Amino acid sequence: MEVGNKTVNASRRFTLTLRKALMAALLTLPIVMVALLGYVAYNNALEIIDDLGKRIIHQATERVRAEVSSLLNEASAVSYANRDLIQHVEPNDDRLADDFRRQIEQFPDFSYLSFTSESGDYLHVQRTIDGELLQLRITQGIKQSFKWQSNAWISNEDGQPTKDDQRQRPYYQAAEKSAKQTWTDVYMFGTAPGQQYPGLTCATPVYDDDGDLIGVLTTDFALTALGAYLGTLNVFESGEAFILSGQQIIAHPDVRQVVEPVAKADPNASLHTSSHAPDPVIRGFGHAMQIGTESPIAEYQWQVAGVEYLGFTEPLINVQGLDWSVAIMVAKHELTESVEEATMVVVWIAIASLLTLILVGIILARAIAHPLRRLTAEVAQIGQFKIDPTPLPETWLWEVEKLSKATEEMKTGLRSFSKFVPVDLVRSVITTGVEAELGGEERVLTVSFSDIVGFTNIAERLPPAELVELLGQYMGAMTEEIIATRGTVDKYIGDAIMAFWGAPESDPDHASHACDAALRNLKRLGALQAHWRRTGQPEIDCRIGLNTGALVVGNMGSEHRLNYTVIGDAVNLAARLEALNKLYGTSILVSEFTANCVADNFLCRPIERVAVKGKSQGVLVHELITWREQASDQQQALVAVSASALAAYEAKRFAEAANAYREVLVLRPNDQAAQYFLQQCLAYVATPPSQDWTAVRSMN
Repeated sequence: MEVGNKTVNASRRFTLTLRKALMAALLTLPIVMVALLGYVAYNNALEIIDDLGKRIIHQATERVRAEVSSLLNEASAVSYANRDLIQHVEPNDDRLADDFRRQIEQFPDFSYLSFTSESGDYLHVQRTIDGELLQLRITQGIKQSFKWQSNAWISNEDGQPTKDDQRQRPYYQAAEKSAKQTWTDVYMFGTAPGQQYPGLTCATPVYDDDGDLIGVLTTDFALTALGAYLGTLNVFESGEAFILSGQQIIAHPDVRQVVEPVAKADPNASLHTSSHAPDPVIRGFGHAMQIGTESPIAEYQWQVAGVEYLGFTEPLINVQGLDWSVAIMVAKHELTESVEEATMVVVWIAIASLLTLILVGIILARAIAHPLRRLTAEVAQIGQFKIDPTPLPETWLWEVEKLSKATEEMKTGLRSFSKFVPVDLVRSVITTGVEAELGGEERVLTVSFSDIVGFTNIAERLPPAELVELLGQYMGAMTEEIIATRGTVDKYIGDAIMAFWGAPESDPDHASHACDAALRNLKRLGALQAHWRRTGQPEIDCRIGLNTGALVVGNMGSEHRLNYTVIGDAVNLAARLEALNKLYGTSILVSEFTANCVADNFLCRPIERVAVKGKSQGVLVHELITWREQASDQQQALVAVSASALAAYEAKRFAEAANAYREVLVLRPNDQAAQYFLQQCLAYVATPPSQDWTAVRSMN
């Protein structure tokens, strides 16, 4: 800045050489720009973290609100249900005690269920902290207690006189006065050492048909379950979440922060306030909150033992009228440490780039314009820090990228949902975070076509309902195996299934997975055929064609309706291979491209070279036999002899080829392909083909 002050001082005039002027410009302006960019980048990063932090707090609050509402609504609903029963039974009725017991067992968060009649009779069923079920009855001033053991209420003591009158309790009087369901403030349950915990009561008055008060029902539940739920909220790595009622801590993953354990029974035990909690960090939070704020999401800062902390509070709105709020605190360095490190990385990269440009400026003093343009472009690239949520902001800060990416992926998924059918592809698009739009990319994939043998005849014999059911069993089983091997079902074409492997998620082993799916399909089909035989249904058989090659995969169609599919010559070849099964009597045919990819894991038998329409180059077709690790000696011999036979056939050694195909028929007597080529060889031995003959079958 001192240099800058000198250059802008109009009272001092001096001259500089061009080299010095360039050096001064290259040193002064870029240094100022780097400092300014670093400052702006750092502050913008902090603003983003603050904004995203508040969003996370709000999301956590919504989750807590849902959990609290669920607990309160359960208590409210149970009270209303019991109200109807109370109108027909007395407190000393065993049916009421059993209903209370069953409800306590059904709802693990409930601690007490009770009813106090207008005459003073009383019944409650309680779950202790050890999980025991206890019953207490007061009938005409006589108290009896019971314990649930061996599926029965066992009396703990004989009836004793008592002056306990539940009608004088605050909950009873509040319900009687309001004539509607009421909620108490949070108070301490239990008085025994180590068994004190916070809870609250839902009190519901019960009236007879004449509108006279019968008594008051209560549903009490502890807030310990809510504290355990708060412990499952992953709010930053070191963050903590708890619930406040005013300044009192009513729920925390560590119950010691709610109430201090006592060495003896203490009926006057109370809840900790945030400013008097055992944890010094929470105490600091409590003192900071005493300053107050009017913001919906209040933010606080404080220090403990030299460590800075950030805290946020947000009220739980519309939860049974309770004045509760969610508080979350986290060490500040957890948010800012990576920002500072990333900012320093940006500054050092900028400085290194600037030094490079200075060196270029010294060497190319007469061509200063170009290095300056490069400097401007480089600084602009390095210094840009875009905050626009759409598209996804670019940043080197992992935390910011993670939070913003989660939000953007959600929006992208929602925008894309209506464009995709089926839903599993939409789900895949959501996980990639890419908005659905027209377009595709070239990838090497493996595509499959499968078709039912003789489906037309089956369809003519069956009523429509039975045909749909049979086809559904077949399609369902085949689809399950495709999905289990990471395949994507492209479409169902009548009785045919088109699928591919390697997209949308990349899969380097797509060819092996496709072959695995084909063999699993045949195995699954065999089980179905046995079932169909037992039930007297027609048996379905299928043929499968597989090919591996470069395809265009992506979203095809229009802006209003998209289909995630593949197109290309490789698709056509797979369809032709499926049809060729009929000629060779095979079930699975694969191209040489697929066979080469899976040679280490699968046993494939060479059949013949074929050329599809419009292609002069033949493709060697293989029959997929089995998994290599499961191949028998006979199957391996079949592949070896078939390879020798095909080699002789292609070399026009037809007599040798005929003998080899006879060996194939010994290994597999009914092999249709071997029978066909044996006849061809014998015909060519009798009448040799022309000189330009090639062993390539045209599929025109």
